[in-house]
Amino acid sequence: MITKYVEIAIYLNRPLRIFLFCSMHPQTQLTVLINSLSAKEKSAFFKRENAVFAENKHASLLSRKPSLSRSEILKKLKLSKKGYKKFCESTYTQLCHFLLSDKGFLINDIPYNLRENQMMAELLKERGLIAEAKKKIEKAIEIAMQSELFSNEISLRHQYLQIMFYQQEASSHDKILPFLQRMESIIAMQREQEELKLIYRQLITLRYKMALRTSLEEQEEVKLLDDQLKEFLPESLRSNTASIYYYQSCLLVSFMLGRTANISGWNNSLLEHWEQQSHLIPLHQDLFVRAVSLQAYTQFLIKDIAGAKAFLERYRDLATKHLLSVFYQDWFAIVDFQTITKVLHKTYQYEELENFFSKKWELSYKQLPVLGEAEKLDVLMSVCITFFVLQQWQNAETIILEIKANNQKIKRIDTLYFTFVFHSLILYEQKEWSRLDSHINSGYHFLYSNNALRPFEKDMLLFIKKLPVAMLKGKAKEIMNAFLHKLDAYRDNETQKLHFATFDYYSWIESKIEEVSYITHMKRKALNQQRADRK
Repeated sequence: MITKYVEIAIYLNRPLRIFLFCSMHPQTQLTVLINSLSAKEKSAFFKRENAVFAENKHASLLSRKPSLSRSEILKKLKLSKKGYKKFCESTYTQLCHFLLSDKGFLINDIPYNLRENQMMAELLKERGLIAEAKKKIEKAIEIAMQSELFSNEISLRHQYLQIMFYQQEASSHDKILPFLQRMESIIAMQREQEELKLIYRQLITLRYKMALRTSLEEQEEVKLLDDQLKEFLPESLRSNTASIYYYQSCLLVSFMLGRTANISGWNNSLLEHWEQQSHLIPLHQDLFVRAVSLQAYTQFLIKDIAGAKAFLERYRDLATKHLLSVFYQDWFAIVDFQTITKVLHKTYQYEELENFFSKKWELSYKQLPVLGEAEKLDVLMSVCITFFVLQQWQNAETIILEIKANNQKIKRIDTLYFTFVFHSLILYEQKEWSRLDSHINSGYHFLYSNNALRPFEKDMLLFIKKLPVAMLKGKAKEIMNAFLHKLDAYRDNETQKLHFATFDYYSWIESKIEEVSYITHMKRKALNQQRADRK
């Protein structure tokens, strides 16, 4: 790769320092080299190359006015004359293709372009073109300010100060003072943003360690971060990026602790920041996609299904316009799929859910590799529940076995609990009594031996274990009704009720008492609720 740029540098008759600069900064080798040409040099280059291309004499490209003779180049690159000619042809083709058509992919890479402008300004300064170098940095500073890239702006302003020393204005107090004051302000803004970013990252780590914390002990480390978050006032934050980190952190805390206050307001504020500062989306694509997922989870937590759907539609519009990477487009598509799936579940549109799932799941499954293992587990759990609700028991078991296998890598304890309990429900529906008994015994003893057996999982496993025998004795409904009263203690507890956020075990047992499908029972409950709301 470096030899190609040696040849280009020789061929274009550029100073050796450009080649050395390019070899030390491989990400900008070709672009810096090309951009260092003046308009006149570029024009002459194109005219010359068009003529050469028409004559098909590529072998002469590197020998017109080289710094090295052809024999020296051949010796240096260890090429035969035939290989040298082929090398020149491919180099010429790649360079022209880049100049004429391929440069567009860099347009939206703002950090890359800022670094390139810095390098170009340094080259211009070395050539004595101080005014041009200054304009280059001024333009870059403006872009950095708009994009809230504070570290880049600080670096650019330091470079600008160096350039100012080449002119008389460097000694002007009136010009230097505001510049230094701005740098002081940037440093404070950067510190605030980085502090919030760190809190956010710590919360994300806890989120994928255990999503829903159903005991006070499990909630402690989240509460410590929440205390740090309370030190910031949203109205006092000095950048949009800091505000985005703040609101997403607040929503993460609410989700993990099961708090419902302020969720709607925070989601509205968060979306408004993304909409009003949409140019930030290409710079923070990971943050943006996680915001979409987070708004859905938290709106579902406050049972605002219409709100979750409305937020998704607005985020979808932003994603279409501003998500540039195919990787993040695929990630967004999975979040979209998962959110719509949950909306259909929670609005009891089961026929539409089955139709939607049959069309979309295969494609979404192929897109799963873009997710981290933790995010993948969340999607697979939603899919497993969907197959279960649609009474596709075998598909549900296939997915839960995949969840278990994936969880071996990251060992999420809440996922471990879920798979033990929910797999028991699947085996119960399949009437695989022997496997059910074996599964519950092994799960119970595993959790017990690892000191991880919590009250809810213990009660659920023992309840399901008793059911087959109770059915034979004709006492199943009696046991089910008694167990529902026991579950009331969990549902009425602020932290313990989070056990039902992933799946409504309570309603599943009610459907067994009524001897109807889960779908039929949920539709009846929804209809009864609508009637009650009208009264």
